[in-house]
Amino acid sequence: MIYNSGNYVSNTGTIGRVTQQQGAPAQSIPVPGAGAAPPAGEARYDVALSYAGEQERLVSRVAKLLEAEGLRIFFAPYRDDVFIGEDMYARFYQIYRYQSRYVAAFVTADYLRKEITMHEAATAMLRRRDEGRSCLIPIYFGGASLPNLDPDINYIPADSLREVEIADKIRGVVRSQDR
Repeated sequence: MIYNSGNYVSNTGTIGRVTQQQGAPAQSIPVPGAGAAPPAGEARYDVALSYAGEQERLVSRVAKLLEAEGLRIFFAPYRDDVFIGEDMYARFYQIYRYQSRYVAAFVTADYLRKEITMHEAATAMLRRRDEGRSCLIPIYFGGASLPNLDPDINYIPADSLREVEIADKIRGVVRSQDR
């Protein structure tokens, strides 16, 4: 993957959009506000949770566990009232790119088929260039993996993990930066 002035360029050459690897369903997602300067100050969230709706039950339990540990979590259902009438691509771009320290992506086959979740993952991937560190915590289920993510990037294989174990691993990543 290549980064160019805030725009994502995939191995298929689409600029300013996210595309999936060859053989995957063709999707492209606009990246609103690419190149926009991040707002000044500390991140609003320690972790933003990115997931397909089919996994909401599992992710909601992980969110509660992380909050019980004192982490500031962005979990979209907690903010439904704020998003009424909003452009979700633009809002999520700001949250996943600038307002959270980390993005935990719960990657499943459902996740890979949805534009909004792939948009969230792409905005998190853009941060490696800007911040010089990975802010993405990939959590893989059922053999799914993020296209365009370097295969050498470590991930959490979560098929056999309970919610508390997933939460512990996410917390460990976040707390390791606090040291």
